[in-house]
Amino acid sequence: MSGLEPRLVSRKSFEPQNAIKPNDTDFFEKLSDQDKDLIPKFLQEILNINEDKVTTLKTDIQKQNGMLRIFVHPLYLHGENVTKRRKDSAKIVEKGFERHINSKSRIPLIVLEETPKTDALRQKKLLAIPTQKDNPSLDAVLSKSIMHNFSFYPRYVEQITKERDEVLKLLDTMIYPGVNERKAFVSSDEYIDYKMADALKDVTRKLLFTGLSVKRIIIGGMYLDNDGKHIDGCVAPVIRCAKELGIQVVLSRYHMDLDGRDVNGKFLV
Repeated sequence: MSGLEPRLVSRKSFEPQNAIKPNDTDFFEKLSDQDKDLIPKFLQEILNINEDKVTTLKTDIQKQNGMLRIFVHPLYLHGENVTKRRKDSAKIVEKGFERHINSKSRIPLIVLEETPKTDALRQKKLLAIPTQKDNPSLDAVLSKSIMHNFSFYPRYVEQITKERDEVLKLLDTMIYPGVNERKAFVSSDEYIDYKMADALKDVTRKLLFTGLSVKRIIIGGMYLDNDGKHIDGCVAPVIRCAKELGIQVVLSRYHMDLDGRDVNGKFLV
């Protein structure tokens, strides 16, 4: 198949057995006017595109009835020394990703990939958001210059600072090799930045979805684990945020779990 036909995405949407109920559908409305004005600039920074291209991207999504394609870490195992099953499954995901890139679909595609691989994707004119190399679960790089200006940022800093004080009190009661180095890290600005990135990751995804007026996503990549009670892996947080916003989620065939199972390359979606 050379492209995505509307009928292909009309099948039942992805519903994990622990289906996430929408609970933040008024996320955009709860933002201050200042926050809403900052969103276009925020999108420019994380997508590395100018204002006109952000406007075009949003228009293209609207033309497709609010639909967006997302791949999370499709190249995560590229060239890695892993088990044969995981390597074979990863090749299917990569092949599916390439098919999406080369398809005639007009549904916009955004890729979330590790920082070292993002530049290569952008050279192919793809919209790519870099993720942290040392913590792949963070599905966006937070732009300090913009994030610091959002009204909710100081509240996060205050909360994390309080939590840091509690951690330091606990460390003061402990004796083990390396405890002093741990105290030094927790006391540093680097610790605050790390915890802030983790705390704001859901906000980042929601700003992306609401800023682009997304109503439905087709999502694939690595990893998505579902034990029947919980979903986990780097793909899962994106699904959760979408569901919390009331966005419909269609699961691409091109995804895999940590063991390299649950992957099927028969269909383009």
